[in-house]
Amino acid sequence: MKTPISRLYITLEEAIDQAGTDAEAKTRLETALGEVLQISSTFEAMLRISQIEAGARRGCFGPVRLDQLLEEMLEIHQPIAEEAGKQLSLLPRRGVPGSKFSATRTSCGRCVRT
Repeated sequence: MKTPISRLYITLEEAIDQAGTDAEAKTRLETALGEVLQISSTFEAMLRISQIEAGARRGCFGPVRLDQLLEEMLEIHQPIAEEAGKQLSLLPRRGVPGSKFSATRTSCGRCVRT
């Protein structure tokens, strides 16, 4: 499935390059290219989920503290938010210890960004 999607992506990129000055065609092709990227992203997520369910990726799992992960995400995204004139903050929860669970940090980071 990944190979046909990759070929479609490349074909659309080539069509955009060959569209020349036809702005309307370029816009439609770029929209289609964005859809292909979304399909690819969805497919990758489904593949990861099926691998996790099958136990193939369990070796990558480890303890993750949610409070530490959120603080790291805040450090990464706060400057971006400030540049856009937005404020991003993390409200402390007093008396609540850091939640721990088994996961991959990458997967958790994706959830927080979404």
